[in-house]
Amino acid sequence: MDVGTQSYRARKRVEIAERRARVSQMYLKERLTHLQIAKKLGVCRSLVQEDLACLLAQWRHDAKLNTEEHIAIELQTIDENIRWAKEIYEKSRKPLRSATASERQTPDGPETTRSATVVERDGDLGCLSEVRKWEELRCKILGLVGKKNDDKEEKNKPTGTFEEMLAAHFKAQEQNGNGASPKENRLAPIRLDPKRLP
Repeated sequence: MDVGTQSYRARKRVEIAERRARVSQMYLKERLTHLQIAKKLGVCRSLVQEDLACLLAQWRHDAKLNTEEHIAIELQTIDENIRWAKEIYEKSRKPLRSATASERQTPDGPETTRSATVVERDGDLGCLSEVRKWEELRCKILGLVGKKNDDKEEKNKPTGTFEEMLAAHFKAQEQNGNGASPKENRLAPIRLDPKRLP
């Protein structure tokens, strides 16, 4: 390539970058439409749309990089906090040693009594709680927290139709015992016509 072609391409890249900067400002700060931006810049609307598509792609890419960088920093902080809490827990588990010495006067002369005690300790459980909290946060950031399948959710889950709901209600009454024998005071099943419902 000759120097003239390289300088033309360099000028064109600079021109595109400047135009995109103006398009970005008009789009974000002035809230102009594509057509209004094109009229102000004296270019066609499709060129403005192309510039905005490139800008949006670049903004998404930058946001993704920033998000990934932020996640990496957060995970590093979490790892440091977990390591710190585990160190404190291990220190709190070490046996507590204490020594005492007493001297008293006896008829045979001074007598020194020494005693040493060692107390075994369970450790600070608050540190383990901190470790658990940080590990849960790490799992949330990494998306490893699944949906819990609680029995309560299953019980409170609404049934499909009104008839199914009533059937489940009567079944629960029979199981819990409503004071009546099952055949004596059983209500007739309700049949609803879906065409007549509001």
